[in-house]
Amino acid sequence: MSEDDKKADKALLETALERFKNCADADSEQRQKSLDDLIFLAATPDDPAGQWGDYAVQQRYRDKRPVMVVNRLDQFIQHVSNSMRQNRVSARVFPVDDKGDVDTAEVRQGLLRHIEYISSANLAYNTAAFYAVAMGFGFYRLNTEYADPRAFEQEIKIERIENPFNAYLGPHSKPDGSDAEYGFLFTDYTKDEYETEYGKDSAASLEDSRRTGTAFPDGWVSDDIVRVAEYWYTDWQEDTLYQMLDGSTKLRSELPEEDEDLIARDETGAFIERETRIPTVRWCKFNAQEILEKTEWVIPQIPLVKVTGHEMNVDGKRILKGIVRNMKDAQRQYNFMIASETEAIDSSKGQVTMYEGQEEGHEAEWQNANKQQVLRVKAVTVDGKPAPLPTRLPPNMSIPAMTQARLMAADDLKALTSLYDAALGNKSNETSGRGIALRQQQSDTANFHFQDNLTLSITHSTRMIVNMQQYVYDTPRVVRIIGEDDSHKIAKINQEFEDGDKKKKFDFSVGKYDVVATAGPSFATKRKEASEQLVQLAGVDEGLMATCPDIVYKALDVPYAQEIAERRKKTLPPELQDQKDQPEVPPQVQQKLAQYGQMVEALTQQLNEAKTAIETKSVEVESRERIEMAKIQAQMMETQLKLDSQEAIAALKAEVDAIKAGMQLDEQAAARAQQASETIESGAPA
Repeated sequence: MSEDDKKADKALLETALERFKNCADADSEQRQKSLDDLIFLAATPDDPAGQWGDYAVQQRYRDKRPVMVVNRLDQFIQHVSNSMRQNRVSARVFPVDDKGDVDTAEVRQGLLRHIEYISSANLAYNTAAFYAVAMGFGFYRLNTEYADPRAFEQEIKIERIENPFNAYLGPHSKPDGSDAEYGFLFTDYTKDEYETEYGKDSAASLEDSRRTGTAFPDGWVSDDIVRVAEYWYTDWQEDTLYQMLDGSTKLRSELPEEDEDLIARDETGAFIERETRIPTVRWCKFNAQEILEKTEWVIPQIPLVKVTGHEMNVDGKRILKGIVRNMKDAQRQYNFMIASETEAIDSSKGQVTMYEGQEEGHEAEWQNANKQQVLRVKAVTVDGKPAPLPTRLPPNMSIPAMTQARLMAADDLKALTSLYDAALGNKSNETSGRGIALRQQQSDTANFHFQDNLTLSITHSTRMIVNMQQYVYDTPRVVRIIGEDDSHKIAKINQEFEDGDKKKKFDFSVGKYDVVATAGPSFATKRKEASEQLVQLAGVDEGLMATCPDIVYKALDVPYAQEIAERRKKTLPPELQDQKDQPEVPPQVQQKLAQYGQMVEALTQQLNEAKTAIETKSVEVESRERIEMAKIQAQMMETQLKLDSQEAIAALKAEVDAIKAGMQLDEQAAARAQQASETIESGAPA
């Protein structure tokens, strides 16, 4: 590495460390509150300090008083976050200029689903959404990696960030962080892991620096871990943008001198231009001492995606919180009341009054009074005077008040989250299905901002993925695409191929595409609902099963539904069959078929007339059978009018000739019958 490169790396490292310090300082108070929320949520009966506090727990343990944690927060957090899991966010890709096309947009969308599938993207989305609901924010990231250990081709991946406190974004105003100009993601390695990843020389260099007294930032290097940071930052380049004669635009840095004549001019003859700044996002990985790797990122956007919970701005300070923060006091009161209630009930069972000295000699029995069958006392006091039997004190009258206070705390928890009994699946005062549904809808509406913020973040990341596709999937290759119904297909991209008698090309290098994301039930859920409705309709509408049985069977969520639908479809009448796979009939054949159709109609009319004449003259049964056979043959010929080959036309012509010959025989037979009839009427010998 040259001296200039070393100086550049040193400057880059100093800038990165300074920027991280600014991020950490700006977010320190916010992150501490979010961490407290998470610790409070994670409290259990085995570790109650998260909700009681260390001092209160130690004091109660010392006084042998109960410390109880009945953590009711989980059901509220899981209700909101699991509702978001049920309403999956799906994005639709569409072209936004004249160079993009709908078919390529569909392939891009199918590839997007494939990326989500191989990335287990739902895990990334769910983790970020859970933390946003619980404490105010979560993160996930985009990355690229080789598709195979033996391949040069790369794929886009959506990766979860398990610990959101390891991610930082520079100053930004949008909830999804899409306007941030830099960001950090930290990974803590053990010494062995660090040596495996970056070599022993790098680890030894860090140790040498520690031994010589080099001051590292807090938390970067210790006896146990080495912290490594990924750092994305935006590099702005000043440039001039020109308007070209053909309506396009070009940058000064991209414009050859010989093309200056193609620049558009205004009425004064000056170039139509303006100054602009072009962003480029760069990436590097560093420890506290050196830059380990660096490169240019795929697109000019930071690939860290933030999912925000409840957001507000108070006096210029951004506050992020989930639903835990407002519930802390109600949960503390619930814990305190149930502990006090338990303590009062327990103490009420064993409190008795007696004179001093009456338990002398029977102390062990009285120490275990609640379990002892026989309790003995002396009949005299310490000074020998007679004494009555011990008296049990009446129950603690404050227990009902404690119970009422506990129930009120439980109601406060519901009110703070707008999740009442109907939404939580408990019985409430609503009795009708519509009333329960409306109460559930109100609860979902009160917490809809969490779902909406997740949709906003997934829209941002999906838009980045669509922009990345043209750079990552930039060579002719075959990719898997996934449909909305989870069907899998193979598509060829960036290459021309034949689709039937047409040539197609899904070119990712041209055109602009955007996305629209919506949240709603998954396709499986919608299919189940559609199946139930179709089955109900089929019970009252016989025509549905007569005309669309294959669609009804296909919607059923049962094994082999697809196979049943395909077989049932084959039994439909010809006019209801799908004709997409039938070859197109050439115009010449269509014309000849029309001519033969007219001929068949004329012959049919002649047959009908002959049949009438023969029946009038009481022709023999054999002649009638011939006429019926001719009629059947004519009907058969009509069903073959859709044939599209010369051989079929020739066969059709032969059929017509045969019918003509048969008709001539019939006419001759009719003539003979007429002659015989006239002879009989005249009395002449036959």
